[in-house]
Amino acid sequence: SMDAASQNPWTDRDVEAHWDRVASVYGVENSKVKGAHDQRFVESIPHLALFAGARVLNITSRDGEADDYIRRAEPSARVVNAEISKGLMDLAGRRQLGLAQVKLDSYSRLPFKDAEIDRILSLETLEHAADPLAFLRELSRVAVPGARFVTAGEGVVKRDGLDPAASQGLRADSCRAGVAPGARRENHRPMAGYVRGRNGDTTVLCLRQASIRSGT
Repeated sequence: SMDAASQNPWTDRDVEAHWDRVASVYGVENSKVKGAHDQRFVESIPHLALFAGARVLNITSRDGEADDYIRRAEPSARVVNAEISKGLMDLAGRRQLGLAQVKLDSYSRLPFKDAEIDRILSLETLEHAADPLAFLRELSRVAVPGARFVTAGEGVVKRDGLDPAASQGLRADSCRAGVAPGARRENHRPMAGYVRGRNGDTTVLCLRQASIRSGT
């Protein structure tokens, strides 16, 4: 059942329908602001601390572009791209033949076994989930002890830590704001920041939204 405090006024099916509607223009529109759009991958993937053979869950994967960046950083990584929109999966499949994709029916019930993922990348997804806490619990369930989870998105990170809806899934004292090692300014966009926390044995790095959007 949903946690009342974290329940959003929409369903995961609504989110699926939204992305299906925009799938036909998703790639074209992002290509118009590719530098700003791709900054999310440039800034986030180094924080995954990938290693040879790492099992990586990219959720949700949209057009699969993060897969390119992950494999560039660690060619031996075993990447699973999970997406709720069939329309976006079709787009990703056309963009990259043979892309490993898994269709999601819900963010609250992920089709993966317990403790089978080493690294999780989840960009602009938590804020869309009908029940963000259930999504976080599922990510924790599928992660191995000592896994690393990197996320970014609107409303996920506040000035002093995770948004209260998300922080319930973490120990209350676990998140501290910081500046990412090696962070840099690019085209005058704000420097990347993150919140480092723990969710059980999982290291959680939450990139600030300011680090993945075009600034002044």
